[in-house]
This record gives sequence, structure tokens and C-alpha cells, in this order.
Amino acid sequence: MSIHVAWDDDNHTLIRWDFETDWHWDDFRAAFEKSVEMGGSVGYRVDVIPFAAATVKLPLGALGEFNRLHRQLPDNVGLIVIAGGSPFTNMIISTFASLNRISSWRTAPTLQDARALILADRIVSPKQK
Repeated sequence: MSIHVAWDDDNHTLIRWDFETDWHWDDFRAAFEKSVEMGGSVGYRVDVIPFAAATVKLPLGALGEFNRLHRQLPDNVGLIVIAGGSPFTNMIISTFASLNRISSWRTAPTLQDARALILADRIVSPKQK
């Protein structure tokens, strides 16, 4: 699998996806399914950081895939913060969020910035989204 999924913290509140350079939508769907399984094993808010620094370009059909994924998100998912994305990836994410009026999809330049953004949001919105 070209997208590796693991807990990013010991408390199991943050799931990180590490993208390899070359990945496809089948990898993305498999990562999503693994994340749903992981998030379903806890009864509290879980946030997701797709770490996309190695992603050179998104496969075709990104807006449709993001929309499909968003419609299937479990209730306990808070934020999805794409970290380390290229300017093009960030533009696609921003466009997707804007077109669909979704405030839970965001971008951050680094993993540390993504974690900080999530921690700040948890203070304002500690309960499940």
C-alpha cells in the first residue's frame, strides 16, 4: 500500500496517513477504510492528518473522491488537516471545502502545524463533530 496509516499519538486521538510519491485512488480508499476501523475502535473524537509531502500530484478525480470520502466520514471525525501538501494540492483542498461549505477540511504546511491546528480546535470544540 502506498499510503501508510497509523496512530500519531499514544492516546489514539489522531490518525496519520503517510503518502508515498506514487499512489492511486485504490490506495486512498484502503487508507480510508483502515482509518474508519481505527476510529471506530474508540468512542471519542478522532482527527486525521494526511501527510502529503511526498505527493507530487493528485490523481485525476480528486474533487469527486474527496466528496465521496466526506459523505462516508464517521460522526466522531473532527478535522482532516492535510499537511505538507503542494500548492496545487492545497488549492484543490481549499476549493473542495469552499464548494461544499465544509470547515473541517484544512491544510497546514507541516505536521507540527497540523497538530497545533487540531489542538487549538479541540479547545474550542472538544466534543465530537
